[in-house]
Amino acid sequence: MLRKISSFGFHMCLVLLVLTGVACKDPPLDRVTSGDGIDESYVTLFESNSGYDSFALEPGALAGSWAYLVEGWQQQELPVLGWEDTGGQTYYLAEWTWDEDTQAYSQSLKACGGLNFEVANQETWIDPEVYQTLPEPINYFIDVDHGLGRIELIDVWEGWGITFDDPINEEFPGSIEDALVHYGTQDPENDGHPGYRSELRGLCDVSVQNISLSETDYVGQSISNDHWVGIFDDATREFISISYEGSCLLGDPTGTAERRKIDDKMRNYIEAIRVPVGSTCETVLSEVENGEFCPSNPMTRPARTMDCQGNQARQ
Repeated sequence: MLRKISSFGFHMCLVLLVLTGVACKDPPLDRVTSGDGIDESYVTLFESNSGYDSFALEPGALAGSWAYLVEGWQQQELPVLGWEDTGGQTYYLAEWTWDEDTQAYSQSLKACGGLNFEVANQETWIDPEVYQTLPEPINYFIDVDHGLGRIELIDVWEGWGITFDDPINEEFPGSIEDALVHYGTQDPENDGHPGYRSELRGLCDVSVQNISLSETDYVGQSISNDHWVGIFDDATREFISISYEGSCLLGDPTGTAERRKIDDKMRNYIEAIRVPVGSTCETVLSEVENGEFCPSNPMTRPARTMDCQGNQARQ
């Protein structure tokens, strides 16, 4: 079976497939071009609702190692239940480098782990080791206003189960054969099946092999030299389900079903905390397990004048 999806939150498309037997609707693809920047509506939304004052940074102050927690949400239409919020988290290790000559940053990113929130008694599970076998995401542009502490990460491309060199200018593969030729399909589990495996557990037990490519833009604000938060626009996501096995698939899985972005875009957030230089994914996952990140969304919690350790965030 081959199916192509352009959607927000592709893991939740798998839940929809299992519960309804239909795939996420495939709208026309509007791929963001290099350098277009984040959608201005997100910048305006962030400026109007973040609740954080500016925090001036010295040039190059963001250089070093960071742990990211990225939480994303969408809505899926589920049988009987209607429209339900679905989402999950991904954890990253980021290394920021400052170039004195160009007065610009670059960053390298590595996925370290994640989780998907349960919906309709159905859990989406991905082997934790798979995250760390993914190709490093590519971040084409970083724009930092040091005077305000404002951060924009533009054109962050991430592949799952595929490798890529120039995701902006290369078309996403339209078939498995195309993926093998132009991208190189990965087998993260080393089980002889191309793509990464998602396992759906609960009312149904289904294993699905997938490849995907996404592009995300972030706008954020420094709270201190060691902590920044923001929101993101998951602008482009392309997805191919290569094969599946298991029970509880109802009807024709090649059909369509609706999905949509959540109305409250502030729920899609990133939180970044500085970690020691030389940190690894083990460090990032320890930060998560030890509660170093905010216990709730730092963009929507009531006391936005305080950071998560109770220190004054406003300067």
